[in-house]
Amino acid sequence: MPQAFDFAIAKLDGFELKAQTEINWHEGQPYVGEILCEGASEDVLFEVEGDGSFRSLRLSFHGLPDEDDERSDITLTGDALWLYVDGRRYEYRNIATPAPTFSNHSYPPDPDPERVILPVWRGHQAVRASESDSFMHLSRIYPDLIGAKKIEWGYKSRNWRDVDQREAENQLPDGWETRRYPIKTAGLQAAVDWCTRQVQSDAARAFPANLQTEEKQ
Repeated sequence: MPQAFDFAIAKLDGFELKAQTEINWHEGQPYVGEILCEGASEDVLFEVEGDGSFRSLRLSFHGLPDEDDERSDITLTGDALWLYVDGRRYEYRNIATPAPTFSNHSYPPDPDPERVILPVWRGHQAVRASESDSFMHLSRIYPDLIGAKKIEWGYKSRNWRDVDQREAENQLPDGWETRRYPIKTAGLQAAVDWCTRQVQSDAARAFPANLQTEEKQ
């Protein structure tokens, strides 16, 4: 049995867009599950849920184009960055999800201390307007990002406590103290509007005819 179907696909102003409905099967009957629309460009990835709200919006921090006109992400997870949104400056950080343990409680030792657990980073993008402010989830400025005419980023610092400064690949690029890099968001507003229309359309809740045929076979 199919678990989901795409009900709308488009390319719009540099964004690849796909709207999908999840199928929940119960006693052989299909029911509407999660409805989600995803948009992806070179610099932005976002998801809009069935009620029109954002599940996520992530920015990529690319460097200057190379000889093949390719741009790659040149930041590390622990970097502190500057994010400029139509001239307003924010400090940007990746904030790790805290461990699910209480800081003032003593836990028993690991019964298998020799086991190897490969860490997987989990967290969220966060910003603050000044050093006296607390970091807030990037979603607090989604409207500003979507409507911005110009977004740029630059380096603030690198976390040398966790990164070996002697390694050449870890060095910050020349002129990092003052250089600003563009984040391309042209077409973002139109892409978000398209996704919002799709997740609230009749097509999102219509079981496709071809799946009905397959179900009867």
